[in-house]
Amino acid sequence: PQQIAKHQKIQRLKLLEKSLKSPEYNTPYIHYHYGFLLFCRVTPDFDRALAEFEYSFDETCTHRANPPSATWFGAPLDSVSVYILDILYQQKRFHDIIKRFSQYKPFIHHREAYYIYGQSLFETGQQDEAFSALHQCYEPSLIEIKPQEAWRPLVTLLQLAIQKEDTFATISYGYQLMHWFLIPVALCGIVITVDAVRWFRGELDVFDPIGIVGLFG
Repeated sequence: PQQIAKHQKIQRLKLLEKSLKSPEYNTPYIHYHYGFLLFCRVTPDFDRALAEFEYSFDETCTHRANPPSATWFGAPLDSVSVYILDILYQQKRFHDIIKRFSQYKPFIHHREAYYIYGQSLFETGQQDEAFSALHQCYEPSLIEIKPQEAWRPLVTLLQLAIQKEDTFATISYGYQLMHWFLIPVALCGIVITVDAVRWFRGELDVFDPIGIVGLFG
């Protein structure tokens, strides 16, 4: 709530609702932003946001070659496509994602969309197609996934490689997920395991903090 108040999203939502009531500003671009704010709320309204995104996508595709008025602005089809797929993924509608992806593909330039598509294929048991789609996440021409989320496709690719018993791919993906910080974390885990073993042997009191911390370690 503090962040929403800080960025005045509630006021923006009211302004957009007011704009949509005016024929002059009732354009796909405004519907897109309205859907975005519904999507970004503390408690997202996925159903309403999805309806706004779908409307802005369809209207933009229909009228972008011949705008109906001078104040008409289309929505960014790339971003709208990603948000629609994201909402469907949150709702676990994997089959809908697979059906719609071919429609959205000509407009997609974000790797996030290929990740969602690949994960949906993986969840529905289409392993070979999922493997191919997730590889697209690292196509240089696509817009980067957020740095903190770039590891997600690798995790699924590693799972697929293990299931296929592909040793080379397993080592390759596993190596890319390695980080130097795993070494000190592993060493700390080994050292603290001694306290856990002592706790199991009864050498420490059941409620001794050293033994409890050792168990967590």
